[in-house]
Amino acid sequence: MKPRLYILAGAGIVIALAACSSGSTHSEDARSATAATAEAQSGATAASSDTLGGNNYDPCVKLSKADVAPFFLHPITDVRKQEFAGQAAGCSYDTADGRSAIDITTVTGSQAQRFYDAGAMQDGKPGIPLGNIGDKAVRSAGDVWVTAIRGDVFCSVSGKHGSIAARGTGEIVGLQDYDTNDAIPDSVAQPVALRLAALCQKLFAGT
Repeated sequence: MKPRLYILAGAGIVIALAACSSGSTHSEDARSATAATAEAQSGATAASSDTLGGNNYDPCVKLSKADVAPFFLHPITDVRKQEFAGQAAGCSYDTADGRSAIDITTVTGSQAQRFYDAGAMQDGKPGIPLGNIGDKAVRSAGDVWVTAIRGDVFCSVSGKHGSIAARGTGEIVGLQDYDTNDAIPDSVAQPVALRLAALCQKLFAGT
């Protein structure tokens, strides 16, 4: 698992977000670097109020531990706020053995669409549509991780569902037989992704 790097730039502030994805390749790294450069250049025109304001969709504030706990086979032992600046906010949820994790990230304002566009394509492959989530949402091809947007609010659910190379170690419900590098069949991935996407839907609703 390698991080995908997105960059927001505006009013002299640069925000970098590392969103985890499984099965990364060198081509994805190259794409990410290109996307990051484009984000930095295009984001430079963003209004200062857009990058300096707060994010009212902070997952650590809007979602409780109880909201995320049902996605894991075992209790969540660690909830960490991700320290992003400006319009980005994130929260990480982990199990005791560290083999499984869910990271939820939001970005608000004019940069939201750029983040959605970047997340909706991985390794040149378009995401698989998820219905009735925000304005539009997709999951990663061969995986369960979610990219969604409603209005000017971007939301992603990413992470790891098992160890790097040990099958049967996953602790996310429905994925216990898949390690991080496995391509997950659509019949398994789609229902799991829809459940995960409900976390974005809850954030979009502001509850």
